[in-house]
Amino acid sequence: MRSGPDARTGEQAMPQAGGGKRKRVAAIVTEYRFNAHADVILGRLLGDFDYAPQLEVVSIYTDQVPDNDMSRDMAARRGVPICGTIAEAIKLAHAEGGIDGVLIIGEHGDYPTNEKGQKMYPRCRLLRETLEALDELNVRVPIFSDKHLSYDLNEAKWMYNQLKRRAIPFLGGSSIPHTPPVPAYDPAQLETAREWLVVSFSTSIEAYGYHGLEVLQSLAERRSGGETGVSAVWALRGADVWAAMDRGEWPEALLKSALSVYPDVPAVHPRERDNDPVLFAAEYADGSRGYVIQFKDLVDQWGYAFRSDGGVTAARCDSEKKRPFGHFERLTRMIEAFVISGQPPFPMERVLMSTGLIGYGMEALYAHGRVDTPLLDIRYGQERDESVKAVDQGEPGGELPAPEQVLRRPPFSMAVRSGSSVYVSGQGGIDLTTSRIAGDDLATQFEVTMRNIADALAKAGLTTADIVRATVYLSDRSLYGPFNELYRSYFQPPYPARTVVYCELNYGLLVEIDVVATDESKTYY
Repeated sequence: MRSGPDARTGEQAMPQAGGGKRKRVAAIVTEYRFNAHADVILGRLLGDFDYAPQLEVVSIYTDQVPDNDMSRDMAARRGVPICGTIAEAIKLAHAEGGIDGVLIIGEHGDYPTNEKGQKMYPRCRLLRETLEALDELNVRVPIFSDKHLSYDLNEAKWMYNQLKRRAIPFLGGSSIPHTPPVPAYDPAQLETAREWLVVSFSTSIEAYGYHGLEVLQSLAERRSGGETGVSAVWALRGADVWAAMDRGEWPEALLKSALSVYPDVPAVHPRERDNDPVLFAAEYADGSRGYVIQFKDLVDQWGYAFRSDGGVTAARCDSEKKRPFGHFERLTRMIEAFVISGQPPFPMERVLMSTGLIGYGMEALYAHGRVDTPLLDIRYGQERDESVKAVDQGEPGGELPAPEQVLRRPPFSMAVRSGSSVYVSGQGGIDLTTSRIAGDDLATQFEVTMRNIADALAKAGLTTADIVRATVYLSDRSLYGPFNELYRSYFQPPYPARTVVYCELNYGLLVEIDVVATDESKTYY
């Protein structure tokens, strides 16, 4: 059932995580119940799960209110109003202090399923009403939308086009591609990969198959040359999957490699354990091939294997199997960093592509065969991978090198992972899309510096919330006070360890920062 207006009857307001003003967001959800995505994402932003949020939720809209609803009680305890429409939620946030972002969590709820087995979530309607409200206010803010865009590919393309037309920063997808790989490997190996196989699980074919296909796309887009699109998708189920394997139509060897990283998988061949698997296969336009095989309960985490010039590499996605579902904490931190910086950690084309993969995949499964994929003629690269990451060293205070010089790979890595730690080379206020200094003031250069650091960390599956040490280089002692104010507005206590050095910086930069971040738990003193 649809929600109605609810008064602000909170017992106490959410305490702020830090001393600075937090970014304000409106939350739009389909339903908020125990273990639903609204619970494990929005719940964290409301201070549940012992989480210290960096964003302030200032209004909530719930599309449905089930009998086991948690939204009313949580909103009352936190002093957050629940609004009767999406427009009211956005306009209230804007009127009472400004709106800095919108979070759309359109997963779970009592919605119909079509003949292809697709849950008909109203994600397109939720985004459309959000955009209409923002347009009326003449406001552009970052938008997060959980999982894929829509079950309807025409709706998905419309959503993508509307966001692009407005130049709205967008983050979508799920938590699984951002989990640490176990065992860890050098992601540079993905540059020469041309064949990938992902292992998925569950009888919820569309919901969990999407996770597998997004993992596939997050791997495939890293190949040299960038994404060239998908020309066709085919799908099989049951005995047909194993018969196709016997004919050599999909790689049994990659399946065995992928399963080898699971500690508890029985030693017998999976065909002896599951007679009703589902297989999705993607034929990329450049001749690459990707596969997702979904079992009922053979495994309980996603995993994969890929073949590159260096041989076969396999890993599993280290998601937490039980509450509190730590992978959603990682996703929540990414959402916060995205809203704060306005910079998505990966191209939104990944979400459009993986939306198309599951949409065409369910169509192929329904049709018992192969379907062409005209809407997946999508070409993109990791824009920030293909952009210059840093500039060659030159004379202090000199001009930036010409573009043809800048595009040469400098003699250092943007970031290096060693075990659980990631070391990011010094970043400055250089717009990596233009290779030019972003501005001549400290605030602008600091913002771009942190955006570049966030991009580098995202490649390793981390966010700025994982930083444990920062070394700051300032061009003048007089910048120390203003810098500290900017620093406090970005980082929340407990702060990372920090050193400040005064020195002359190249190209007239005012600030440069290098950081160390880690996956491991932290203790602050």
